[in-house]
Amino acid sequence: MNDFQFQNTTKVYFGKNQLHHLHEEVLKYGDKVLVAHGGEFIQNSPLYSNVLDELKSHGITVYELGAVEPNPRHTTVNRGAALCKEHGIQTTLAIGGGSTIDCCKAIAATALSKTDNIWDLVEGKVEWKDALAVIAMPTIASTGSEMDKSCVIANEDIKVKSGINGEAIRPKAAFLDPTNTFTVPARQTACGGFDIMAHFFDMNYFVNAPKYPLQFNVVETLLKTVRTQLPIAIKEPENYETRATMLWAAS
Repeated sequence: MNDFQFQNTTKVYFGKNQLHHLHEEVLKYGDKVLVAHGGEFIQNSPLYSNVLDELKSHGITVYELGAVEPNPRHTTVNRGAALCKEHGIQTTLAIGGGSTIDCCKAIAATALSKTDNIWDLVEGKVEWKDALAVIAMPTIASTGSEMDKSCVIANEDIKVKSGINGEAIRPKAAFLDPTNTFTVPARQTACGGFDIMAHFFDMNYFVNAPKYPLQFNVVETLLKTVRTQLPIAIKEPENYETRATMLWAAS
């Protein structure tokens, strides 16, 4: 087995009734938060209004970054970082899928760097070590970005997808409520499930490294679990146990 160091400091709030802890996590870092999301679908959901009520009722000032794209653009990251610098925001909160979470991670790092352009960090032109606090609220079981320390950003100007990696951008907290995934359409549910399985296949079968029984068997069990649960999630979108299983498997 290879040498390794393990530390995962993300605090997970799992289940239906955890949102009332959100203000506690935000206020650990300050009373200003940037809420990022993909657009109207989130804004028109009860989740969004509940999040805003939870934050504002505890004296937290909310700034908003909407229309975060799938494969978030570096220009969107730069726009969010500028907001954070201008208003002294201390925390970024991502509501949505892996792209929104990745966008918040990149914003968090850029906001405390000596540049206004995330691509300077991606290309190593500007060093970075610190980041604003990141809190993740995934609404789809997919990438697992809510608990990892990397992000992928797209630069459409040069047609490149790349990213940054560092412990500072690992989310401080993740709110995983399976009911937030009930309204994900069947196609997106399927895509998310295949994303999970693709990562499992990578780890077990396509990485050129020795295979050790513990890791291999854990990943194989997760893979089999997603394979059996995904069709149920598609046929029964409000099956809580299945949605919960998928969401935790992704993380």
